[in-house]
Amino acid sequence: MLAYKRNLALLTSRYSDFERRVLEHFVHNRTSQSIRLPAGYEPLLGYLVRDGVLSKPMIDSRFGSISTGGVAIAGFEVYTLLDGGRDLVERYYHAQIIDDDEPADTQEPEMSPSRLCPCSSGLPFDRCHGIA
Repeated sequence: MLAYKRNLALLTSRYSDFERRVLEHFVHNRTSQSIRLPAGYEPLLGYLVRDGVLSKPMIDSRFGSISTGGVAIAGFEVYTLLDGGRDLVERYYHAQIIDDDEPADTQEPEMSPSRLCPCSSGLPFDRCHGIA
């Protein structure tokens, strides 16, 4: 149970709600290696792509494209789960500690840059601006 809570706190601080839903798709569909989403979702999945969980999107040409003012926009993009992503999904599924950088018995983990508030205050995300 502690591993589950720790993983949830880590995923909540690192990824958006949409990114967590994409991860849950892979947890509940463990044989799935990719997910097809409407074009333009890359900014919403930026942290998963940056962290090496998902590949950058590839255009799914089976579903054509939309032409607007002479510019062709793909209808769908395919994101593929990379090796690091598969490991993260397996650890999440089996309630194993996701972040191996810290020992499992650590009560108060040291703040990494990804857990700090993005407002440049240097405070942990959950303590920034008086939020407890």
